[in-house]
Amino acid sequence: MKHKGYLGSVEFDLNQQLLHGKIEAVNDLVTYEAKDIAGLKTAFEEAVDDYLATCEEQGKVPDKPMNGSFNIRIGEELHKKVYLMSLEKGCSINDVIKQSVANYLEGKGRSAQLRIKDDIYLNMENIVSIKWDDECLLIGLNGGHPFYRVFVGEHDVELEAHAGVEVNEFHRIKRQITEYRGQ
Repeated sequence: MKHKGYLGSVEFDLNQQLLHGKIEAVNDLVTYEAKDIAGLKTAFEEAVDDYLATCEEQGKVPDKPMNGSFNIRIGEELHKKVYLMSLEKGCSINDVIKQSVANYLEGKGRSAQLRIKDDIYLNMENIVSIKWDDECLLIGLNGGHPFYRVFVGEHDVELEAHAGVEVNEFHRIKRQITEYRGQ
């Protein structure tokens, strides 16, 4: 649920036959409950309004639902890799993390489903593509096996699965294409 930019959780208690929740992503604990969904929505909106009014009465600035900042623990090895990537790209660690999260949420670098000939679908992981004029080379993993695919214009020209190609070779090609795309 959402009201005035605040998000509310929805939980249920079978023993008491109640729906309940809390305002998410604020430091204060603000809860609400009701017997039905319509009542829970109303209770949530009232809780948000009461929270904002109470903050105003106390001269306190209400917590923003999301302030755009959070801490993560990624371990030494990932921290080092992110740092080295930031040096390589000439940007901050924060910029690398923001771009990585944005890419993940947009579906880049994670599993994707692409349409191929005759309405058949192929699941691909770790997709990297590069485009020259109207030709596009797409490489990735399908079921753990490297493959590449060539498109010319809008047409799917060829699909070659290379069972004999080592995964290390796939990662080498992926690095080269990724580096090329960064130039």
